[in-house]
Amino acid sequence: MYARSRALRAVQGAASRHMDGLITRTPPTARCVRCLAPTTSFHTSSRLRQGEATGIVPKTATSTSSPPLVPASLKRRRAATAQPAAAVVCRVSAADPTLLTIEGPDLPSTEVPAGWLRDRCPQSTSPSSGNKNFATGEVPVDIAIESVRQDSEGNWEITWRNNIPRFVADGINTSVFTSGQLRRALHTEFASRDLAVLQHHTVPTASQWNRRTLYPREVSYADWMAGEGHFAAAVTELAESGLVFITGVPRDHDSVRTMALQFGALKETFYGNTWDVVSKPRAENVAYTSEYLGLHSDMLYLHSPPKLQFLHCLENKAVGGESLFSDAMRTAAEMMVHTPDLAAALAETNLGWHYDNGGFFYEQARPVFQGMGQLDAGTREVLAAGAASGHDTADAVARLYGALPTDVWWSPPFQTPLRAPTTPEARTRFAAWHAAASTFQHMLEEDGNMIRRRLREGDCVVFDNRRVLHGRTAFDPASGGRHLRGAYVGIDEWRSTIKRVERDYAVPEFLEARKQALRAWSENQ
Repeated sequence: MYARSRALRAVQGAASRHMDGLITRTPPTARCVRCLAPTTSFHTSSRLRQGEATGIVPKTATSTSSPPLVPASLKRRRAATAQPAAAVVCRVSAADPTLLTIEGPDLPSTEVPAGWLRDRCPQSTSPSSGNKNFATGEVPVDIAIESVRQDSEGNWEITWRNNIPRFVADGINTSVFTSGQLRRALHTEFASRDLAVLQHHTVPTASQWNRRTLYPREVSYADWMAGEGHFAAAVTELAESGLVFITGVPRDHDSVRTMALQFGALKETFYGNTWDVVSKPRAENVAYTSEYLGLHSDMLYLHSPPKLQFLHCLENKAVGGESLFSDAMRTAAEMMVHTPDLAAALAETNLGWHYDNGGFFYEQARPVFQGMGQLDAGTREVLAAGAASGHDTADAVARLYGALPTDVWWSPPFQTPLRAPTTPEARTRFAAWHAAASTFQHMLEEDGNMIRRRLREGDCVVFDNRRVLHGRTAFDPASGGRHLRGAYVGIDEWRSTIKRVERDYAVPEFLEARKQALRAWSENQ
């Protein structure tokens, strides 16, 4: 009990020092979270469905509070050309020629297997493409080192015994490594990226938000299209919050395509590369009506739903039609802490999502919380106590424990009918899932957890379709036109872009400057 109380005090003390930015991993007795808004009660707002304003968009151009002076551009990393790598020494034991020992002045003696070293052969990689010209499975399991010698330039020549047969036939039986190549090889783990990281968050770590804590994440069209550091900064913001607004976009039909192509390619669906969101009779999608559209994700009936969605406002003169956004990852984190049984029901129950219209029939089954981790009872108690004291602990679930779902899938308009629960066991399961779904929806629509923004003509919103749910209040088409243009970007294009940003730009320095700006901004809210 003493240790748990001490941990709680550490949580509460550290929380006041963190508004945003990466939180350092600390021992269990000193875990820290951000100090934001107190947790509020859950309720569904009937005003929301009637289209009445229930929340205010985070500070925009019409706000009396200025946005934080977050850096608008990322600096490129300096080229790694500084000093040549310190020399290493290689030797092979006659008693075991399948192992090579590598050591250096600042490098502990390390033994590596011959098969692994052969797989890293620099000469077996295409200089132009960087692709290997052999398969790891081709390396004989009994490959060994015949000899190792250092040439006049300090490189290490390794001659193989039982090399890949087709290389031997071509007279190639030697690999040459520089000291730097051997050092870099030793610092690459067998699995260089954890699968969960590849499936969802890369760097920077995502930050959960609600209406109070989401600062104005806006970027000008000129900066977005400028590429380089300005685009890298916008992508970093998008990775953190899952929601960015681009302003000053030309009001033409091709602009949304041009903006999305900054990620390399668009994700084409049966709607095409781009599409129009307008109210029309006999609509094949509820989005093409003027009715209230609840919070949801798009295209969950596809094998790989879009990662990013772009919505560019060409016209918005109708009364009503405010856009709605809610961070489903934050809600998942809160449920994991406060109602773990309900969170588990959403993680363990597969739902069907389908589209059957216009000659197309798509269907997939996936849970609401995909890939959710677990929090032990002690951890939940500490986090819940912190929340009860007025601290927002949602980020700790992701930043400190890495337990958030990889994706959140929620699209009520396209949910397939549930099977009839005709047995006592089935009725029990349905009751548990129903309670979980009800709680989840109520939390998503809680005034404090949702933002509302009336898109201006020339605005474009970009959001993470696998995390940030979106919707729209009802509008009156007779009062004026409302016309949006949309486009999708796939998960692979997103991963490629964020990895390139991580590799080429000084993300940590940007995040530190951003954290300082946000701290100053938050003090005035």
